[in-house]
Amino acid sequence: MNLICRICGESFEMSPLQVPEMMFGTKESFTYTVCSHCGSLQIAEIPEDIGRYYSGAAYYSFQAAFPSGLAERVRRLRNAAYFSKRNPIGTVLVKLAPVHWVQVLASAGLQRDHRILDVGCGSGGTLEKLARMGFSRLAGVDPFIAQDLRTPAGVPIRKAAFEDIADPQDVIMFNHSLEHVFDPVTELRHAARILSPGGRCVVRIPTPSSTVWDIYGTDWVQLDAPRHIALPSRAGMARLADRAGFVLEQTIDDSWAFGIWGSKLYRKGISLQTAEGRTVDPGAYFEREKIAEWAAFSAAQNALGRGDQAAFVLRLAA
Repeated sequence: MNLICRICGESFEMSPLQVPEMMFGTKESFTYTVCSHCGSLQIAEIPEDIGRYYSGAAYYSFQAAFPSGLAERVRRLRNAAYFSKRNPIGTVLVKLAPVHWVQVLASAGLQRDHRILDVGCGSGGTLEKLARMGFSRLAGVDPFIAQDLRTPAGVPIRKAAFEDIADPQDVIMFNHSLEHVFDPVTELRHAARILSPGGRCVVRIPTPSSTVWDIYGTDWVQLDAPRHIALPSRAGMARLADRAGFVLEQTIDDSWAFGIWGSKLYRKGISLQTAEGRTVDPGAYFEREKIAEWAAFSAAQNALGRGDQAAFVLRLAA
């Protein structure tokens, strides 16, 4: 059986891999395959009822917490330091307790006056954190939320398809959302249409071009069947960017210990969600020293360009 790769667009013969649903622990099996041209992973057939695999409010991106109090003020001060040199206390806090996802966005060139759209943002956890860092021109879109909403800081989020958004943007983020779409090249082509000159598209996404995929295979937690439709290899992302009118400008690996402890849980047959709908605490299964060891391993893989997730920064082709 031949398939057309959702990432590179080439036809290839399918070599099936059976992957169980493990986030909620249903263990229903889905067929995935690896493109022989670009090495990207993808589901062979998208379930017609894909929406039910998000389980409504139980899905993690719809459960964003918006903390307050002293600890949150300290986090806000630290995170803001990534975008301002006039923050000596925050700079010290960054050195003591760095935050990888904020560092990634700073490295990608986000600035406080940018018009930033977060595609597939759920209830807006990332947008709310950016608002608390001083970003003021923020918006989100997600077709799976119940209705239009605003975060506590007032960031508007539309219940709509990305294709319905026509407002020009300086930065478009697919923050662990592009892997959920049926046709990633169509999504990125729309991003290219509404980006301002000099704008950037930041795609944070798991990638099988990684040591963790090599070790755990179909137990890899980031595979997340059947919600993850296509996971690009590094070569695949460059090809996808080219097909959509972009150039892959920068790759920033940002994997962490989750890729390992989550995969180990799956290999043991343990789901990520508890019966009460909460994400499991890895400390209930693994020693703290082991988790720290896996964090160090993940950082080393990032440095080698072999992390199991990365931020791909795309600029419009000339």
